[in-house]
Amino acid sequence: MLILTSIQQVIAQAQPLDSVMNILNRNDIAQLREIVKNHDVNDLNKSDQALYFLATGGIKCAIDDFENAYKDLQKAKNHSDDKRVIFMANDYMMELSNSASELQVAPESLMIENLSIATELNDPTLLIKSKFYFMFKEIQLGNYAQAQDICYEMRNISIENDLKQELIDTEFNLGTLHYYQAQNDSALFYYQKNLADVIAKKDTFDIAVRLNNLAMLQMAIGKNQAAVDNLIEAKELIKNKNDKELSVGLLRNIADAQTAAGNYKEAIDYYNQFISEEDSLERSDIAQNLKELQTKYETAEKDLENAELTAKNLTSKNKIYLLLFILACITGIGAYLFNRMRQKQKLLAAQAEAQKQREEKLLRDQELAGIDAMITGQEKERKKIAQDLHDDIGSSLTTARMCIENVIGKSNQVENKKILENAYDLLNDTYTKVRNISHAQKSSVLSSHGLIGTLEQLASRINAGKSIQVEVIHHGLQGNLSNSMELGLFRIIQELLNNTIKHAEAQNASIILTGYEDHVSIMVEDDGNGFIPENLNNNGTGLDSINTRVQNLDGTMEIDTKLKRGTTINIEIPPSMIFITIAEDHISLSDGLKVFLEQDSNIEVIGNAPNGKEMLEMLKFVKPQVVLTDINMPIMNGVELCTAIKSLNKNIKVIALSMYDNPGAIKEMIDAGADGYVLKISPLTELKKAIETVASGKNYFDQAIDLEEVNKKEQNDDVQPLSRSETEILKLIALGKTSAEIAEERQTAVSTVVKHRKNMIHKLQLEGKNELYKYALQRYGHYNQ
Repeated sequence: MLILTSIQQVIAQAQPLDSVMNILNRNDIAQLREIVKNHDVNDLNKSDQALYFLATGGIKCAIDDFENAYKDLQKAKNHSDDKRVIFMANDYMMELSNSASELQVAPESLMIENLSIATELNDPTLLIKSKFYFMFKEIQLGNYAQAQDICYEMRNISIENDLKQELIDTEFNLGTLHYYQAQNDSALFYYQKNLADVIAKKDTFDIAVRLNNLAMLQMAIGKNQAAVDNLIEAKELIKNKNDKELSVGLLRNIADAQTAAGNYKEAIDYYNQFISEEDSLERSDIAQNLKELQTKYETAEKDLENAELTAKNLTSKNKIYLLLFILACITGIGAYLFNRMRQKQKLLAAQAEAQKQREEKLLRDQELAGIDAMITGQEKERKKIAQDLHDDIGSSLTTARMCIENVIGKSNQVENKKILENAYDLLNDTYTKVRNISHAQKSSVLSSHGLIGTLEQLASRINAGKSIQVEVIHHGLQGNLSNSMELGLFRIIQELLNNTIKHAEAQNASIILTGYEDHVSIMVEDDGNGFIPENLNNNGTGLDSINTRVQNLDGTMEIDTKLKRGTTINIEIPPSMIFITIAEDHISLSDGLKVFLEQDSNIEVIGNAPNGKEMLEMLKFVKPQVVLTDINMPIMNGVELCTAIKSLNKNIKVIALSMYDNPGAIKEMIDAGADGYVLKISPLTELKKAIETVASGKNYFDQAIDLEEVNKKEQNDDVQPLSRSETEILKLIALGKTSAEIAEERQTAVSTVVKHRKNMIHKLQLEGKNELYKYALQRYGHYNQ
């Protein structure tokens, strides 16, 4: 939730009923009611009537009686020749238009009229106020750049006229507009400056609003814990303020920030607080609406009773007829109000039900995030326990076993030898059990074997027991499943196999995994006893827990079974998320790519780094399916990064994202093991297509790349190979270095560099130094930025 600040209007000119405009600016509705109560509009002149209707319009705005408020404000305009009164009436009507719907834009005729009045009066405060609505219109239409230009105009007017409050509000809005356009550095500048300004004013409410927006920006740039701290501080600042909506919004933002920071337990607490306060706020609004409707209905009934009593006391026939007519009108009004109250109650009940469903979905999503984090932690703990059993206890048992075996060989006493042999057998059994526990704990899809490899290992161990034979058949799975998806699928299949072994008395079982474009299919079949589906709750198979795991992955499960005919479990899971990391030294480009890619609900950018070295460090902690990398980066370039990634984990796909289309650059990335190559000048849709293609296990090269030229380049390189020294010198030539500079960098003689140049010109059949330089640029120009 981001917040825009409206421009505060200050008008202090005295008029008949002169306090009305000042009171409206202070939004003191109680005082306005007193003024209206003490005046009869029919006794006022035209200009005072304008102020009267302006006051009643403001009162009706405050109680959300939009239709009648708009009518009174229009009357205020029609009764007044005062430009400032007209300006304020227009201003309220534009606020009403915006309040009716978040997507509603104020009528342009009112906006133009107010801008004309402000210009005519040469009033900078009114000019800023009128321009605010033009800016707001562009924001509603999504034209953030145009809105930003208008906001800068407002800022200049504030500075030129020394309007301090208007400047604070305008610069705050500037920060938000920069945020909308992912111009994070500019947004951060204005938010921090603005925060310092309101802190100096010691306005706790304004400070809380600024901290909220600053926190939203910090989340966008990955400073999630800082965002949490600022939001908690904002919540603390307004704890004594009577602003429920801001309080509820801050709770939701804190919960989101805690989730982004990985603090799942705290996030759940804040989500619960948010739901509780939002529910309280909504119930308060519902109660107020019902109270107003009930009051209107009771008033109508009371008027009806009074009219009946009056009718009894009247003796005139004409008056009786008149009263009967009034009675009929009041009855109709009462019936209308009662019917409207019932409709309102139904509407509020429907809204409450919709809100309840949103709350349940919110809690479910948060619960799943917590489950995912918990399971990942459990897997790490399983692996650690298995490693400890294998390395520590296993090695100790092996050593003890060897010692006893040695003593048995040297013992001559039959009785002692028998005792030692029994101890040896007992120790050997213990060692076997520890090893089996270790292997069971290591059945983790987080290991380097992947899902298929781990399932095959599991099947092999089961088959070794001879009681049942398990086969694993797979097709179309290209390793593009996320860690959580692999883990979830493995646990589902593992539980199904356990059920088969314990209950089915089967001789054979099959695990069939098939990858489709839109889902993953799992079939687990056996030739065992089968069962009656209606008795699921009593057979102890735990299929409910399996079905819960499937639902947590948004999948479906079907059971096909008959007694003595075996069982087939069919499971379908929608496609996994594609996780991306980006290595790019231009941070603004990296941020822009993240925003674009995450518009696709199946793609998530889980990290970025400004060079290859930091990306390699990041890969120790995150597991992307695809790495996007620039070629020319400091410290470690894209070619070196690709080579290092493929040596660590060949399952990680690498796409080069570069401005260079020369065959030399493309060939180097292909030789390093790149799975794709996309030009920065191509549409971003090309990059998205490349990611989806390489994630499915295929290669992808930009449509603008001529692969024939690249292959021809490779053939020429094979015919005319360069030595390692010549290759390094050629790269330095591409950077524009002279022979002397190359010699100094390589710590060799200039004559040696010159000789290498001469050899390369001859070997490559070039005409001289200029052609050698052109060749170097063509092949290694991507090293020169």
